[in-house]
Amino acid sequence: MADKIISSIRRAGYKEYEIFQERYASTSFTFRANRFYETKKRLRQGYGVRVIKDKRLGFMSGTDPRLVAQGVTDLKPTLKTRIKFPGEEEYQDPVIVNTKVLNWSEEDLRSFGKQVISGILAVNPDLKVDVEIVRRNDLLSLSNSEGLNCRFERVVSYFLVEAQLVKDGHILYIYDFENLSFGNEPDYKRIKDYFEMISKNIKEEVTLKPGSYPVLILPLPLSSLLSGIGLGVSGKSLEKGYSPLIDKVGDRVLSDQITIYDDGLLAYAFNSGPFDGEGVAKAKRVLFENGIFKGFVFDLETGVRNDRESTGNALRTYSSPPYPSINNLVFKTGNGDLERTLGGLDEAILVAGVVGGGHGNIYAGDFSVKLDLGFLIRKGEIVGRLTDTMMAGNCYQMLNNVMAIGNQTKDLGNERLPWILASGLSFATPQLNPPPR
Repeated sequence: MADKIISSIRRAGYKEYEIFQERYASTSFTFRANRFYETKKRLRQGYGVRVIKDKRLGFMSGTDPRLVAQGVTDLKPTLKTRIKFPGEEEYQDPVIVNTKVLNWSEEDLRSFGKQVISGILAVNPDLKVDVEIVRRNDLLSLSNSEGLNCRFERVVSYFLVEAQLVKDGHILYIYDFENLSFGNEPDYKRIKDYFEMISKNIKEEVTLKPGSYPVLILPLPLSSLLSGIGLGVSGKSLEKGYSPLIDKVGDRVLSDQITIYDDGLLAYAFNSGPFDGEGVAKAKRVLFENGIFKGFVFDLETGVRNDRESTGNALRTYSSPPYPSINNLVFKTGNGDLERTLGGLDEAILVAGVVGGGHGNIYAGDFSVKLDLGFLIRKGEIVGRLTDTMMAGNCYQMLNNVMAIGNQTKDLGNERLPWILASGLSFATPQLNPPPR
């Protein structure tokens, strides 16, 4: 089908062109309120076309290749550009397909959900548990006028849990996630232990005096708080002047305990592949090393606008042009043991869930979130669940004030994150009568 589009492009007089094709086929199994709800099969397929003429770029997309081929003749390039589409190059071959995942039957996948729910209810039968198990097969291909013709397949599988508990007129939410793309069943024991820890400490409500506290942040909420990092290292933010990291390459901007990578070749990660959305080879790249900022990530367009080369970080769908983004964010572990660290805290906050991205300048790394699930720690013990509590801070300042980093990471699909202990985050609550110290 792409051949017909190419023929139409050439007949329209375009000598520089690119065709991106994607096909996503997914099967999902959904459980609601502890019971199986539905099976869904979805297929998304489409074509994205870019052409260049007289140093101007045009883009169009569609799902029907015949209509795309017809529409090319009416495409009018308008965006000024200096990019050149890449030619053939050598690609590395990341491990992103596990045949065991492909061979799981539908009954296997439903069984995973049933066993997850069974283990959670054994801990707390009052919970209403929603689970989604997903398996997806991705096929991405790209060809252009420079002779590039490449493709790859990727298999993704994961589960997402949302458990609800109605208590005192409020609905409490507990979340969990696991990447199953490695071919392993869910870690039922880990899931059960996590929900047991949460359930044991969720019953007692405590209040908090507003102020600044040390905070131990688990990987899932940490993912939300780190969104500013992705914006900050983007070549688009550099081009527009939004990034707080401008003119700071080579400077220490985070704690010297912090090393963060972008790894486009990470095994079984959701954004891994041999090449990016423009055909540039993906790689493992250091973003921050011992707190020192090492550089931005670029696609072709932001690369030429900043006099840089593309770093293999063009993300896209068929329906949208490429943009620079982190492929898979990997946060290097420390040597912190969770139980030992918790036991050594005099007064601190444990954050297990947040909601909202907050107000303020997200490009500067600011965030303001509500604690969806937070606990007060005193004398090394969790004394209860916090209510109506807001947390505010800045992701760069937070990572500059890190006191400890966990010795294990949680696999979130396109992120590998540990827990961190940091100081300097502010908390606000309308309730001003904390329990006696």
